[in-house]
Amino acid sequence: MDTKLVRHSFRQLLSNKVRLALTSFAIVISVAFVSASLTLSTGISDVIFGWGETQAAGLDLVVEPESPFAPKNFEVSPARVSDDTVELVRSVDGVADARPTLWSNFLFRPTKPDGELVDDKFTVSTFGWVEGSNFEIVDGSPPRSNEFTLDIDTAEANGYIVGETYDMTTPTETRAMRLAATTQFRDPNGTTAGQVVQTISMDELQTELGQPGYVNIHINIEKGSDRSSVEAALQQALPEGLVVLTQQEARSNLRELVAPYAQGFSGGLLGFSALSLFVACFIIYNTFSVLMQQRTRELGLLRAVGASPRQIRTSIQIEAIVLGLGCSIVGIAVGLGISYGISEMFHSAAGFPRPDLALTPTAVALSLLVGTLATLLAVTAPARKACRVPVVNAVRGVQPDTKKTPTVRFIIGSLLAVAGIVSITVGLTADATTRSTVLLLGVGSIFVFFGVALLNSLWIARCSQVLGAPLARLTNVPGRLARDNIGRNRTRSASTAASLMIGLALVSLVLVVGESFKATASTGAESAYKSDNILYNQWDYKYPIAVAEKLEALPEVEQTVAISIDLAEIDGEVQYLTVADQQTASDLIDFDVSERSDMLEGVTHPVIVTEREANEKGIKLGDELETRFYNGTTVELTVVGINRNNAAGGSSYYIDRSTWFEQTKQTTVDIVAIQSAATVTESQFETAMERFEQANAQVNVETIDDFIASTERSINTSLQTINAMMFLAILISFLGITNTLALSISERTTEMGLLRAVGMRRKQLRKALRYEAFLISLFGSLVGVVLGIAFGVGSVVAIPASIVNSVQIPVAQIVILVVLASAASVAAAAVPAWRAAKRRTLDLVNA
Repeated sequence: MDTKLVRHSFRQLLSNKVRLALTSFAIVISVAFVSASLTLSTGISDVIFGWGETQAAGLDLVVEPESPFAPKNFEVSPARVSDDTVELVRSVDGVADARPTLWSNFLFRPTKPDGELVDDKFTVSTFGWVEGSNFEIVDGSPPRSNEFTLDIDTAEANGYIVGETYDMTTPTETRAMRLAATTQFRDPNGTTAGQVVQTISMDELQTELGQPGYVNIHINIEKGSDRSSVEAALQQALPEGLVVLTQQEARSNLRELVAPYAQGFSGGLLGFSALSLFVACFIIYNTFSVLMQQRTRELGLLRAVGASPRQIRTSIQIEAIVLGLGCSIVGIAVGLGISYGISEMFHSAAGFPRPDLALTPTAVALSLLVGTLATLLAVTAPARKACRVPVVNAVRGVQPDTKKTPTVRFIIGSLLAVAGIVSITVGLTADATTRSTVLLLGVGSIFVFFGVALLNSLWIARCSQVLGAPLARLTNVPGRLARDNIGRNRTRSASTAASLMIGLALVSLVLVVGESFKATASTGAESAYKSDNILYNQWDYKYPIAVAEKLEALPEVEQTVAISIDLAEIDGEVQYLTVADQQTASDLIDFDVSERSDMLEGVTHPVIVTEREANEKGIKLGDELETRFYNGTTVELTVVGINRNNAAGGSSYYIDRSTWFEQTKQTTVDIVAIQSAATVTESQFETAMERFEQANAQVNVETIDDFIASTERSINTSLQTINAMMFLAILISFLGITNTLALSISERTTEMGLLRAVGMRRKQLRKALRYEAFLISLFGSLVGVVLGIAFGVGSVVAIPASIVNSVQIPVAQIVILVVLASAASVAAAAVPAWRAAKRRTLDLVNA
């Protein structure tokens, strides 16, 4: 490689400090989000998987019920390992110790010394105390009746004192319990994953759960015993329905159990990283496109003195590699800071533990590769285009607008847009897996974005004439000049609008999906319930049916219907079920049954199916649906009704409580619909409910309207992180348009000098540049909003109807978004316009 060429590349990098800074910023910000996403993804996954790993530490084998569902859910796993089974396991040769385990993630919540419930943002896990388990006592003694232990981190953070008595709330009462000890995991690497971890006596936990038995048995084998032989002997001795797992298999199952949470976090972060990179690639490409236009004369002179197009492209690529590599290193450091900020946001908003954040070799390598490769790819097309300009034109600084380019852009843009629409259509209509659907929608969206970005240059001039007509009439010369300038260099104007288009499209998409979630929740609650009030657990966990029974016994209550939401496998597909007493539920739940069978009285196991589900699956009245519950029992459910509304709880199948209890022996409840007695006033009923809540701290009683508002607040809270990320995405877009506007204004110094020479005042020039930015941003915003709404509607359609069944477009919010985007773009153009206008006319002409 020619060393002179390399030296020239470095000189060019440093020749214009402002241009270097603006270009570098686009690369740094994109790499920063890639680095932050990879770092956070690793840290959060380690926290979540660490909790699963801790549960399997220090054991050799595990005996547990065989579950038909994978992964098994903590909350629905029944305690089906009996005391006899524990004794049987202990009697097998080679077994040194067998410890039964039992836990609950919802049952007990201790109050802090100040009287407030401990940690209302994250899970409180309660284990039954067993000697030799993963817990060891730091200070105190094992818990006896009416005592509990607490993990040392929670105790120290909240000021708990061993030996003191604290209120402990359950779904049915508040009782005083003594803190017997503080604990920690025996495994030095054990983590609570941010949870509050406590233990109580095993008998007390079994009593509160309402059934005997355990979830599984942890086994240690005798020294010198062969693990495979002990495993085989156990499997032969155990009754049917129980399996023996090795430590590795137990770890794998636990990792599978928590994997959806880890994948949800990391997938969301990496998805946002991909979106940020996608936006940033547009910015980098736009930046280099303008830079190559600025350097047309310089590149023409190099070719005039003998440099070949290939040498010039190589020189530009060297600049891109050096710039990309250097900015990527800075971006990695910035990304680490961003990851700490997002981690703190997770902790503040949801109580998620702060993960250990460290740059892994993979994160560093991928960030360097992404930043360098993105910069290199972004500069390739502008460099080739610049080298195709005839030498004479290049030396004069002229770039002819050929007729061939629009045709090529139209063909390529149209093909990409059509391919994207086809991919999205297939994703929405084909009977594919969720992963395939998401892939088709994602690829289709990218194709549409690229296609529209290419086509923008073909219609931006005509659109600017329409959008700028009122501005031209009101402001005369500055408005007309701004409108005409957009059409004179359509490619540059379209490139400037592209980054804002993508940012607004992403935000509009999130707004449509979020509002559709809230609309579904609101209309679902309004249409599902006939009752005045709803009782539910404020932490969204199940509670004993005794709560509903106590509530119905109040004189202020006329009737209640207890509703449970659970999982079952129906005709080979795992579905959510709504469980309630069919004889009384119709009084307080509006099923809006469109078809009903006359044979209801003679059906042992009836089921009502939603009209949408019946149409999709071809289900008819009288059909029998083979159903398997989580404990392995199976039953044939007979379809006795087709209803228009989703059952309360949002599921597509509604079964009778007698069927559910017969198959699962579970008596837990999620929601209770309440009808107040006709003989009491509204204030009397509210007073009675307040007393009930005070006696049962873990439940809320709300009106239907308040319940809907609470649901919407919960959805808003869930969307806060997404909204924050989308804000960062649109921030990148604004930075991109600022960058491109600054470069495009500096490119047109000669043009502005000539305008000043023929009499344009500084104030008029500033106005013309701001108006041009306004029209470009308005065009990009409108196109982005149209795309975002289309993608948002498509996303809602792709989501199962049991989750979202209503499309809601927040028109007012989107209009405000467009106004703010346009105003922000005008503000972005203010500084470069002011700098250009204050220069002397001769300096501008000779630039």
